[in-house]
Amino acid sequence: LLGELASCCLQAQIRGRDGKVEDVKMEEFIAAARRYHDALAAMGRVMGMVLGDVQKNLDGVDACYRQDPEYRMTHRRFMTEELHSGQHTPAAAPGQPCSLRNPSGACQMQWLLLGLEFTTLMLKLLFEGDRDAIATAYGQTLEPHHGWVTSTAVRALFKAMPSKESFCATAAFCPALAGEPERLPPAAAGDAPP
Repeated sequence: LLGELASCCLQAQIRGRDGKVEDVKMEEFIAAARRYHDALAAMGRVMGMVLGDVQKNLDGVDACYRQDPEYRMTHRRFMTEELHSGQHTPAAAPGQPCSLRNPSGACQMQWLLLGLEFTTLMLKLLFEGDRDAIATAYGQTLEPHHGWVTSTAVRALFKAMPSKESFCATAAFCPALAGEPERLPPAAAGDAPP
């Protein structure tokens, strides 16, 4: 499942002559975001609690993209169209905050990307052995954008979030070994990104 997600992410990249990612193809990004949703669903009940938000944000991005898929075919063009829509207040200067209308394609994209960043960082830290991986990832990604009530509620869920061990024992991440549960943890741990 995570391999499929990684493959979708690679397919979405638009690289320049120097090999650096310059943009992202929206159709492929949306496919990758759907795999992200599937991965969260496989992580268990607690992660499933955020699926509603992920689905809402994914649906908002997809609906905005589908309004003009020819023009909004890349992330840069998607965001440019959002900027020119007049719905948002751009930053007055670099480093200054902007204001995104909620709901909108740009706002839903922001939340979708923040969620992806949280999950990626959480998994990286878990596999590096960080005992506070979930809190650290949350503090660096989503928490700065959450109010006190939301932040408090999210932090209350941390105790029920999956550990590295429970994550590695999830058959959905390695369906080929679903009938051999004793082989799941070493296989999942070995397939984890460095």
